[in-house]
Amino acid sequence: MRPFERGMLAGFLLALATVAVLGWVVLTRGVSVQLDDQALAATVQRTVRRQAQAQLPKLLADWRGRLPAQVAASLGPTLQGMYIDFAGQRISLPPQVAARIRSQIAAQLQKSLDRDLAGTDTARLADQLSTQVAAQLSSALRGHLAGHPLVFRPYPWLAVPVTVRPG
Repeated sequence: MRPFERGMLAGFLLALATVAVLGWVVLTRGVSVQLDDQALAATVQRTVRRQAQAQLPKLLADWRGRLPAQVAASLGPTLQGMYIDFAGQRISLPPQVAARIRSQIAAQLQKSLDRDLAGTDTARLADQLSTQVAAQLSSALRGHLAGHPLVFRPYPWLAVPVTVRPG
């Protein structure tokens, strides 16, 4: 074997040994990942705010349209058995009265929703929601995930422990 070939073989074996040692260290000790939880929370906060500002007006409009009818429909069985107790006598109300009461409740609920939801500041609600989500994410990263090893499996036969460290 010539000196060049011995040098190539030695270099290859040294590289193979280095990869084996690094692989063993990674598999036994794992990998530690440091996440900037504040930057991640800020990104999530911006995304949630943008989505909430787009979706909240539609959601409130949908509630205004559907809620009174749903409440009136759920009152149907309750109003069917209505009666007036007069001098010890039970007088059942006719179905027309129950229907009229149901429609008045739906109309009053519609007026209340229109009045209360019309002045709703959806931008402020979106800000509050996004702030709460960001705080919960940051808390989860700092509390529940910090220091707990997670197992990453790039292949079914390979398990790499990963430790998340917020920072």
